[in-house]
Amino acid sequence: VGAAYGIHTLHPDKTVSEEEDMTTTDVADDGAQMPNPMQEYGSAEELSDAVGFTVKEIGELPFTVKETQYFTYDDTLAEIRYTGDEDNSGVYNTYSQETTINVGEAEVTCKGDSDAYELAIWQQGGYSYSISLQIGISLEELQAMIETVED
Repeated sequence: VGAAYGIHTLHPDKTVSEEEDMTTTDVADDGAQMPNPMQEYGSAEELSDAVGFTVKEIGELPFTVKETQYFTYDDTLAEIRYTGDEDNSGVYNTYSQETTINVGEAEVTCKGDSDAYELAIWQQGGYSYSISLQIGISLEELQAMIETVED
């Protein structure tokens, strides 16, 4: 089940950035499979040893960490992935209003301000869902959007 998710990627001559998931094997144009350049390690210390520079953990995240994974890419790029279980939306705003509604069998958490909802988060059928809006809408409009999501 998806969750709050953060990626901390370090390269000695690059800044912190988000990287796409490179854990699958790539296929070349001629159909030959290329080896996966990602290697997983058990700690930041092991990761640091593998890449030859110190990789530091992020001390404070806006969610509770459920799982931490440590990866290298060609032993030159270090990546730490933080996964939590509260919120998969990536939106960490503070809202004055939080309401829970039932849509089908799902319990949906809706967040917003002054009866204008901007965020909905729920789990259904083994997947985590979120809807994030730039402009708030009524709870009824948000519920109608959620009801259109098919299993």
